Amino acid sequence: MSILFSTLSDRLHEVVIVHGQSILYCNRQFVNLLGIEREQALGRALHDWVSPDQSQMVATNLRRVLAGEGGQRRFEIDLIGASEQVSRLEITLTPTQFEGAATLLITGVEVIPTQTLPMLSLPLPGEAPRSRARLALDCLGEALLTTDSRGVIDYANPAAIRLLNLEGRDPLHRTIEQVIHPTHESDRRRWRDAVESALNGVAMLGAERPQLRLAGGAGAGVERAIELSVAPLRSGESGKVTGAVLLLYEVTEPRGPAR
Repeated sequence: MSILFSTLSDRLHEVVIVHGQSILYCNRQFVNLLGIEREQALGRALHDWVSPDQSQMVATNLRRVLAGEGGQRRFEIDLIGASEQVSRLEITLTPTQFEGAATLLITGVEVIPTQTLPMLSLPLPGEAPRSRARLALDCLGEALLTTDSRGVIDYANPAAIRLLNLEGRDPLHRTIEQVIHPTHESDRRRWRDAVESALNGVAMLGAERPQLRLAGGAGAGVERAIELSVAPLRSGESGKVTGAVLLLYEVTEPRGPAR
């Protein structure tokens, strides 16, 4: 599991799990809900941590989706923590590959428990299987872009499309400069420099991350402030930089009513 993937996953509010026959990776949010250390979850199966009446259902769906035999890809589960606390999650199963083996990327969001109803199943009729693990990031709220080693965009999740006003424009196979148009030339250079730094193996995170300005919002001349974090995307085996990953956050301060 790459350091970059682990770092990004731990920053998310959603649960993230990589699951084969057992849990191969889980993020901080998952173990916090259970009240355990990460090492205690690894090597165990997800159905070991759910209520007894759901265990067989979860195990069956994990097995069927992993084997490509159908199964429900989205449903709710009740996690039972170390102190018997109950956390209800809506989880989504996405087939992927990890170290050459078929695995599942499981993402989950906490929902309000419904004590008077049985566990709900939410199948997705007609949903096409996704071919790459990172497409599972479509369900995340954070805006994320990745590029290849040339700085050409090869993935943009729906949150990034919305944040950057790219609806109706395909950002793939283009450079950052071709699809994002800051309102100031200095910001254009900062976008370019940030991506080039990541492609050279240097991350821009924390206090180093730049704040950039884009046109948008209600009314002409309105600017939005976007905070940018950029890191190298590395091969899990060789550590070679194969691209860049960009996380974007809108930090525009809302304007109050005129006085």
